[in-house]
Parts: sequence; structure tokens; C-alpha cells
Amino acid sequence: MSNFATLGFAGRLLIVLAAVHVIAVAFTGFDAAAMETLPWGLLAAIAGVALTRGWRWFGWCALVGCIVAVGAVLGGVGVSALPASALHALAALLALTAASLFATLWKPRPDALS
Repeated sequence: MSNFATLGFAGRLLIVLAAVHVIAVAFTGFDAAAMETLPWGLLAAIAGVALTRGWRWFGWCALVGCIVAVGAVLGGVGVSALPASALHALAALLALTAASLFATLWKPRPDALS
């Protein structure tokens, strides 16, 4: 198992998040409102691949995106076709990804001057 505070771990969490978006669309019966979440899943997959490649600068963008996405997901509780428990699980996954990115990006880079 990899270390919690690595870009690769956060990238794999984002790839799992992208898969969850696709699964969520399947559970809602491919309705129009759920189909609007697919681009966000694609963006999460792209961010996951970028982070697994070690693009630290992209980690800052993904961190801000995860923080905003937690609020957006929790704002959909009671409004979305998905059950509240699924949205809470999605928000928890996003929060875990944001925490991993924060822990990773807070550490100084190995090649940085001290």
C-alpha cells in the first residue's frame, strides 16, 4: 500500500472517483441530470492520471477542485436522484482526496532549496 501523502495515492483516489461517477450514472437510469456528471468524472480521471505522473502543479488545481466539489456534492443532498448515503460517500471520497493532496503539497519538495 502506498503512503497516504503522495501524489500517486491522490491520483488513484481520483481515478476511483471517476469510476464512481460512471457507476452513479448507471444507478440513476441514465437520466439527463445524471448524465451531466459524466464530464466531471472525465475531469477526475484526467486529474488522476496527471497526479500519478507526478505533476505537482496540477495537484494544487486538483486540491481546489476537490474542496469545491465537496460543497457541490453536499449541496445536492435531497435534490439529486441519488440517495443521500451515496452522496455522503462521494463527499467523503472527495474529502479524503483533498486531505491526501493537502498533506502531499504541504511537504516541501525534495529538490527545493532549504
